[in-house]
Amino acid sequence: MRGEAERVSAFGRLREALTGGPRYSPGVSPCASTRVQEKAARRQAREAELAAGRRARHRARVARQGDEKKRGRRR
Repeated sequence: MRGEAERVSAFGRLREALTGGPRYSPGVSPCASTRVQEKAARRQAREAELAAGRRARHRARVARQGDEKKRGRRR
């Protein structure tokens, strides 16, 4: 049974029943062609790499702001 926090609309239940899976399914079907699966894997890897770069830049910026506050300097 579903918890109180996880309510599903009638359309969501119908979709689950018809697809035989959860509401959030993987982006590429396991039945898809190898080419399509490889293309999706490359896209996912590229997005993960970009996200890692964004996190690193954010960490650097936060660290730099912390250093400036310690020195009493503002932009």
